[in-house]
Amino acid sequence: MMKNKKSIRATAKRIPAILLLSVFIFLLSCSDSGQTQNRESENVLSSADHAFDKDHFSYFVYDMFSNIYNTYKSQNCLEQSGIDITKPLSDQKFWSSDKTWHDYMIGYSIDKLGQCLVLCQAASENGYTLPKSDVDEIEKNVSALASYMEKENVTSAELFKSPSVTLDHIRYVLTMQKTASNYSQIIIDSFEYTDSDYQKYFTDNKETNEYTDGDYDSACVYILSVSKGDFKNENDWENAVSTVENALASVGRDSESFLAIADAHSDLHISKSGLRTDLIKGNIKEILNIDDFDNWAFIPQRKSGDVGSFTDADGDLYAAFYYDGKGKKAFVVQADPDMRSRDYISEYQKLEQKFPVSVFLDNISGID
Repeated sequence: MMKNKKSIRATAKRIPAILLLSVFIFLLSCSDSGQTQNRESENVLSSADHAFDKDHFSYFVYDMFSNIYNTYKSQNCLEQSGIDITKPLSDQKFWSSDKTWHDYMIGYSIDKLGQCLVLCQAASENGYTLPKSDVDEIEKNVSALASYMEKENVTSAELFKSPSVTLDHIRYVLTMQKTASNYSQIIIDSFEYTDSDYQKYFTDNKETNEYTDGDYDSACVYILSVSKGDFKNENDWENAVSTVENALASVGRDSESFLAIADAHSDLHISKSGLRTDLIKGNIKEILNIDDFDNWAFIPQRKSGDVGSFTDADGDLYAAFYYDGKGKKAFVVQADPDMRSRDYISEYQKLEQKFPVSVFLDNISGID
């Protein structure tokens, strides 16, 4: 098989997730995670109604470190990062700084779990509980971990470096994390803005945030794509592209018929996406490396039902687009996530004051 250079399955943008990540990075830089104490307690962090004990904390530290290790390994930068899993965290230098990976992971985990407690406390105060679908998904993940441990003949205590870590500890941390994530999204979605609010923010911050032209309508499209990397040779890929082109010429001009092409030719590795809303100039170039989409999509005469197809700049991805209609104004699309990030940070800081978190450093000893 040829290397699959890119696939539409991996290109879906989730602005809320990106927003939450940028907000979290900011909060790490400005939050002290509440009241730090050095005294005996069974907990490492606690709020009024919730807490993380040493087993919860140990699981979180080593689960996150495992994710970091796997990411850096895939990027071939383990040596530069200082990670060496044959050594304790305290003997692994954090990049080229004076810190160790132990310093970083402890600080990171205190901040992250502290934020989790603040949001979970706020959620409890407002009567929020996880929906059954999320509870079921967490149980599915815990069961998958249990199956893995049984297959590999390893215990959770061995995986997460604490003699008493159990699946119940892991289930609790996952539940708290999901509750915090959901509640933060509820806060983000609660902010309301007028077009005048967007226009003012866009104008005031255009240069600082490097906004592009905002005076046009975004586009909403469905996408079919065929990647050369899914085929054994170029000839098979070209035949698949020709099949899609011929199908496009004969189907009706509605989204159902457009997407049905992929189902009708399931042997051709045709990827299809759900409706991609509020695309602005440069998005498709960034996602799929296709240069000509903007000149096709963002013209006054473009109308619902129009279909356009293009090959990417490298010549190894074919994509067809069904134009469903106009989206929000481009200045709204660009300003909205930044405005929500700004207002979420402000709201979180209020919650942090209202729901303080205590940290008991004595109970972190021995995690290495």
